[in-house]
Amino acid sequence: MKRDENSPRIIFVEGKDDQHVVCHIIAKSRLGGLDISVVDKEGINNLLDALSADSKQPERLAVGFVLDANDRPEDRWKAVVNQFEKGGIEFPRHICPNGTIVEANLEKRLPRIGVWLMPYNDLEQCGALEDFVLEMVPKDDPILPKVENFIDGIIADDQALFPNKRNKAVIRVWLATRSQPGQMGSAIQRNDLQINGEVCKKFVTWIERLFSEN
Repeated sequence: MKRDENSPRIIFVEGKDDQHVVCHIIAKSRLGGLDISVVDKEGINNLLDALSADSKQPERLAVGFVLDANDRPEDRWKAVVNQFEKGGIEFPRHICPNGTIVEANLEKRLPRIGVWLMPYNDLEQCGALEDFVLEMVPKDDPILPKVENFIDGIIADDQALFPNKRNKAVIRVWLATRSQPGQMGSAIQRNDLQINGEVCKKFVTWIERLFSEN
């Protein structure tokens, strides 16, 4: 998978984990034949600051941005819209449940632009990459309930592990139980994490819509 910032088809993400997960989802899905670069912006602030500038590069055909909703998804979405508008790019004020996409503007030399808010692209639900990846654990996995009970017990006993970080802890511990413990991306590559769930399929369809016609 390419990681070239000069690619005509590119997805920008917040960090290395996001980069590896998106790369491996693309490689495992029907999108594997598309020439898409996935680039780590090394933090949410850098990604937000780059929204309009990276959407104005003349060599771009399509550009996507993947951001965590975290605890206040409405505020995150407003920050996205504000950054585009500050750069003179019209962007929807209302999120599209299936992944927001703005068609290319040839007159202004703007590419097709897409934004996905992790995990569910839904302003009613908080979360981050780890919540999205947790949805990729096979539904009949026997270890996940045990891991969840273990983490929930720690939360009950020690509030140092805040409940809003619960799923981050769950997926990390679950990964550690694999026959080949590793990162989220490599777990996708080994099929420990599966891409056939509803949330992941919606994400793949968003990427396909964003890039396949360019």
